[in-house]
Amino acid sequence: MTQETFKLIDAVQSESIEGQWGVVQNVNTRDYFGTNESVKLDGQYLYVYQKRDGYFCFISKFKPTYTLTVADDEDINIYKID
Repeated sequence: MTQETFKLIDAVQSESIEGQWGVVQNVNTRDYFGTNESVKLDGQYLYVYQKRDGYFCFISKFKPTYTLTVADDEDINIYKID
């Protein structure tokens, strides 16, 4: 695990957002998450669901690899991890 991945996981834990994040490997976003967009994720990715009007003070320091739509008022931020 890289230092950057560790910091990202630490930030997610600091937000106390149980059940709204996880890690996936080698999935298609439309098939797995039900996103409007279809993106093939090769490798490991950490994902965090976020309401559009919501704000995470710790996670916002990290730039997502993808931000995809899962509902009218909710996105999923996806981060490539090593």
